Amino acid sequence: MIANEQYQRLSNPQNNVKIMAAWEGFLSGHAPQANALRCLIDDSWRRCLAVQVDPARRQALPPVNEATLNSLQHQHCELLSAGKQVMAMAKDFLAETETIMILSDPNGMILGVEGDPRALGAAEDIHLIAGSSWSELICGTVRLDTRSGRVTVDGNPIKLTSHEYRLLSYLMHHTGRVVSRTELVEHLYDQDFDRDSNTIEVFVGRIRKKLGVDVIQTVRGLGYLLSPSDAR
Repeated sequence: MIANEQYQRLSNPQNNVKIMAAWEGFLSGHAPQANALRCLIDDSWRRCLAVQVDPARRQALPPVNEATLNSLQHQHCELLSAGKQVMAMAKDFLAETETIMILSDPNGMILGVEGDPRALGAAEDIHLIAGSSWSELICGTVRLDTRSGRVTVDGNPIKLTSHEYRLLSYLMHHTGRVVSRTELVEHLYDQDFDRDSNTIEVFVGRIRKKLGVDVIQTVRGLGYLLSPSDAR
């Protein structure tokens, strides 16, 4: 076992009470006590806070049906094959740690889960299982579910055109980073698109109007930056 638990990568069930106390304090805005958390956990919480992940969200969306899951697993058969040995080892390696290992596709769709049987049961309760997706992107009150294509603001659905959705999705995948106009053009259009067109500006204006919240900043001379208004 690593001597300094702060840098330990696997969980220790004996620390659960201490971690939950630190979590409640964290939600209240209080810094955790020294060495109360492993760096891995502390860093994760701070990243979630930075993009305003909703701590009250208890479950992912229900998993896809068996036929859809089989299709996804077939589509990513090479990934599953490459990870098969590691996932098999995880069941024994993570035993008694209340830790699980998840294999997902690039879009956040879970393809396989292994680990401590006790943790697997708890994971199933919150839909952290094969066929579920925790792919909802969040920026302030704006949420975009990459599986359903649904965009909401304060829980209210927002109707976007396909190009508006793709542009917003790209910005939300790069929250906190300035995305140039050229990068957006290359993401949305073929190479023969007129790069002097003001279509991107028009789309951004429409998205801002539909969302009704100030999350897309124009960074003069550089591009666009997506960030929660209260994080500026």
